[in-house]
Amino acid sequence: MSGSIRIPDFLRISKRTSSILLLAFFLLISACSSFQRRDSNAETDYIKSFDKVLIVYLSRTNNTKAIAEIIHKKMGGTLVALELEKPYPENYQATVQQVVKENETGYCHR
Repeated sequence: MSGSIRIPDFLRISKRTSSILLLAFFLLISACSSFQRRDSNAETDYIKSFDKVLIVYLSRTNNTKAIAEIIHKKMGGTLVALELEKPYPENYQATVQQVVKENETGYCHR
């Protein structure tokens, strides 16, 4: 028998066993698929359950603003930017020094 492949006995399974394995595989795949859909619907329902959403942010370099806008787009509600009476310096190191001083003197409320 040249050109044919012999399957070892321990790898041979009956048609019934192969059908059961195939059915189990499809049931597992469909269960995972419906779970993911149900989970994403639950998240959407949870977000929609909020009556009022207020998103308040303070952003020196617009990074926090970008994240707040993403949250606003997903959740809806009102987006409010805080504006400091005395803005932080443009220089990053100067800002860091000012924040350190504020923290040391208790200026920032915790």
